[in-house]
Amino acid sequence: MRFLTLGGVPLWRDARVIRAVAEIISVLIVVLVVLFVVNNVLVVAEKRGFSLGFGFLEEEAGFIISASVIEYDAADTFRTAFSAGVLNTLKMHCWVSSWPPPWVSSSEWPASPATGWSARSPTSKSRPSEIFPC
Repeated sequence: MRFLTLGGVPLWRDARVIRAVAEIISVLIVVLVVLFVVNNVLVVAEKRGFSLGFGFLEEEAGFIISASVIEYDAADTFRTAFSAGVLNTLKMHCWVSSWPPPWVSSSEWPASPATGWSARSPTSKSRPSEIFPC
């Protein structure tokens, strides 16, 4: 039984071994619970005739996006609608990153964060270009 010791302490009483075994058991329990839930969702979806794939992306969207960076029509697919939405989001991100907006004069907005925010500044928070550089 001498081979089942670590530094003179039996392995089943060593705190490091107990922690490692408890961690392995905890991970196994979490993995089994996740597998159980995923399996149940898949079985129920199959019984009810639900499709959980991405096949819907090739179906006609049926709605319009009024201001789109790319050509988009209601007869286009959901994939094209999603792409238009992502590109519109990136366009707006880059537009907001170019603050101050053109209609705000330089006297109403400080030239740099180092100068501090003036009393007439529209906000006291960080400028969007400092948070999300474009």
